[in-house]
Amino acid sequence: MTIAIYTVIVSPHQLPLAREIAALVGADNYRYIFTEPFHKERRAMGWLDDSEPWIVSEKEEPALARKWLNDCDVLICGPRDLDLMESRARRGKLTFYANERWFKPIGLFHARLQIPGSIRMWHPGYRRMARRFVAMVKKYDSIKLLPFGVWARRDFLAIGVPEEKMMTWGYFVERGTGNGERGTRNGELCKILWVGRMLGWKRVDTIVNALRELCRDGSRSFSLTLVGNGPERERLVGLAKGLPVEFLKSVPIAEVRNLMRSHDVYVLSSNGQEGWGAALNEALEEKMLCIGTYEAGSSATILPDSNLYHAGDSHALAQLLRKASAGEVPWPGIGDWSVRKAAIKFLEMCK
Repeated sequence: MTIAIYTVIVSPHQLPLAREIAALVGADNYRYIFTEPFHKERRAMGWLDDSEPWIVSEKEEPALARKWLNDCDVLICGPRDLDLMESRARRGKLTFYANERWFKPIGLFHARLQIPGSIRMWHPGYRRMARRFVAMVKKYDSIKLLPFGVWARRDFLAIGVPEEKMMTWGYFVERGTGNGERGTRNGELCKILWVGRMLGWKRVDTIVNALRELCRDGSRSFSLTLVGNGPERERLVGLAKGLPVEFLKSVPIAEVRNLMRSHDVYVLSSNGQEGWGAALNEALEEKMLCIGTYEAGSSATILPDSNLYHAGDSHALAQLLRKASAGEVPWPGIGDWSVRKAAIKFLEMCK
């Protein structure tokens, strides 16, 4: 069986699964095909271009890429290439369309105001595309969907994709090496961590405001480490003045894992514009307690209700952090979201 993944860039959130599948089916039977050159900004964040022999640039090797896309037995297709999917379906070739949600909210005024993403269906061209896509999925047994998270699944259900044609999916990260005790590792001090680009819709301000409430309470000691750069950084520095907050610039992914092993609680604070949020997977791999929002893809999909709050609600987050520091928030573990289990599960779906 030959398998290919078709995606935009070489991503550290997709390579771990790619490596697992390649190891299971053999490197000769697998290709990772990407469409865009590596971005300098992502390289600065520690995203390293990879030299695995099964990675193929569509721009540099178009003939090879197209042959694999057309002829491989199983294709995981990220781009919305309906012609390719339909061409493969006519020949009985199995294709999994794997993507984040189509109807992410549209943020205005630094993401403080959001418009429902379903407004995209008001555009005649988008509506025609969606109708064609749904018709193809219903017509061909060989087209299936891997929606990234529960919100993506709901978006596809909303346009008429049959539930039985979908398997909830996501990003899968490198296995962790964290061996600390679950819960607070640092005695009386509960160390909170957030990592990412400092954008409005990441709602990092919610964590800072929750910390202010916790510091007023004074019943327990908390600290916060914010790692990353972005347009919101200056505002966050001002907001955090006088609080136990440490700001670090973007660090390589390996260093992020080291930080996770020295902190207690990871918070994914994003609103619905966060299609997934793979840092949450990484934190779980490193045995951190994790708290996230109902609106972000990974937290809504992986975490139990006891670990969730609504984006922007700093009081609810403060309450959860108090419980986490007292050992009253469960650690769900990585479970079925480990990269090895995902690779095995995917190959079973291909049979």
